[in-house]
Amino acid sequence: MAERATPLPDPNEKIVRVFETEDEPEALVVHGLLDSAGIENELTGLDFPPDVLPIGGLAILVREEDAKRARQIIRESQRAPREELERESLHATEVDANEPSEDRINKDRPGKDLA
Repeated sequence: MAERATPLPDPNEKIVRVFETEDEPEALVVHGLLDSAGIENELTGLDFPPDVLPIGGLAILVREEDAKRARQIIRESQRAPREELERESLHATEVDANEPSEDRINKDRPGKDLA
């Protein structure tokens, strides 16, 4: 008997949800991140009854033993853009502080009294 190319999943394997969102592009990015890290994951829909929550969403499921690493990868990916924005904001503030102010520019121009 020939062996299967893809082994069947173990029915006793515990699967856990590590991420959920209503934003499909975000879910696809996280799914890809986990794939590229070698973590098998499944992207699945969350359908809530309309009378309970009139929304749907997506969840990412992984094996229980991969959950800690998957959550760490997700946290790091979410933190990186936020830190980049903070750095850019800090740099812009420093640049503004070094630029001459309007008052200093007008004060240095002879004959340009605005009062």
